[in-house]
Amino acid sequence: MPKTWSNGDARQFCRELQLNKPYYVIREVNTKQTPLNDRYHAVTVVFTGRLPFTNNPCTESGYSAEQFCQLFGPVYDTPPPGIHNIEDRRPSYAPNVSGHTDGWLAW
Repeated sequence: MPKTWSNGDARQFCRELQLNKPYYVIREVNTKQTPLNDRYHAVTVVFTGRLPFTNNPCTESGYSAEQFCQLFGPVYDTPPPGIHNIEDRRPSYAPNVSGHTDGWLAW
């Protein structure tokens, strides 16, 4: 069963996460600048090491798992259903120049 940690579960998330396993958060996309994309995307995060003094798991860029969960939670251990991963390369549907909606834009 998929596991989810909310912003208040940051310490529990630190204790339960596994290093080098992908975790997912949902981010909102500004649809005014990109009206053809979905409003929400899932972002993949992998915790690869531990911080020196606190021993908290961290990302390659140094984000602590606890801080990450507090700032960007909820965190999912499986891809959220119905939300596309931002790293997936899939075509976007867009209207052509004449206004008819029969054109595809490839990423």
